[in-house]
Amino acid sequence: MIERMPSPLAPALPIRIVDGRRNWASGRVPSLLERVAAWTGAHDARYPLYRIRAAVVDADVLIKEVLASVRRGYPVTLIELGEIGALRLYATRSVIGEVGDKLAVAAAEVKVHPSAAAAQWNELAQAIRVVDVDSARAETLTLRDPKDGPTAYLSAIVGTRWTWSNDRDLGDVRLATPYALDVALRIRAASAREREFYATVSVSVGALELSLQAARGLWSLASRYPLLAFALGAGLALVTERSVTKHAGIASFIRNAWNATESSRAAARARWDEYGQLLDAIPALEGPDPELPLELAVGRALAGAPVALSVEEIRARIGERPGTSVPAIRDALRSPIFVRTAVGRWQLGCW
Repeated sequence: MIERMPSPLAPALPIRIVDGRRNWASGRVPSLLERVAAWTGAHDARYPLYRIRAAVVDADVLIKEVLASVRRGYPVTLIELGEIGALRLYATRSVIGEVGDKLAVAAAEVKVHPSAAAAQWNELAQAIRVVDVDSARAETLTLRDPKDGPTAYLSAIVGTRWTWSNDRDLGDVRLATPYALDVALRIRAASAREREFYATVSVSVGALELSLQAARGLWSLASRYPLLAFALGAGLALVTERSVTKHAGIASFIRNAWNATESSRAAARARWDEYGQLLDAIPALEGPDPELPLELAVGRALAGAPVALSVEEIRARIGERPGTSVPAIRDALRSPIFVRTAVGRWQLGCW
């Protein structure tokens, strides 16, 4: 069993939405980052906070990362990001089969025990969205190696910069790029910052909710017991009078407290600036493209969606373009690359 290293992304945080209709096709509940993105509506906004980034991975990348994890004794960055949901990994069914066929031989070449490699692969496979690309769709692309057709088809959905493969047959025609470890590290750091932001907001909102609940409780008691209401009112008046008369320097106190937090606010601004620099260094996600065939446009809308989407939500993410009526989108969703998760909700690939 692989020993895990501590991760800044590991601590669980409270979440505010629970909606079974948004679960994935497998019944799995969306991850923390996915639920936060859905709750804040960040995936529909113009800023990239809490964005779900989708990447297509080829067999050679997966095999290399699995063996690296076994040799190091803990999951490497790509595997960690896939397991926690900070990076959504997609692969075709043929790629999954290729990894299974070649992993034992590749493990023997680098002196890794095949059972350890298989255990790590089985764990990673649980975090990969498997997309069924039929031969008819794969054959629409002219490639040196026809077996690359399914991966090339997914590349048209997520974009070349987010399709990671060391296969020259894909790279030479600009349908894939080598796995970018530096990008994965930046995503990891940005996700850690986002969790910090969410934790701060959660604590603040939680404290406010507790205060409001206490106030509502006192108001309810006071409405039932007039004597208690009188006592509360008298006590509040007394506290207010003493605060005003005996603590005339309260304004000075607030000013001093504000100055004392200047360093904390400066540190927070520095962390926010650092987060912005991380985002600037991460390749932009592919946006809506009116020239893209409707099936691929629907796939792009679902690839980075934090939760399963309805047809109306898919249409909103695609944007204005000819032929994007609800019936047309429903017809596109008949493709095997899409999976229905609940009534009227869809995802890209199986999971």
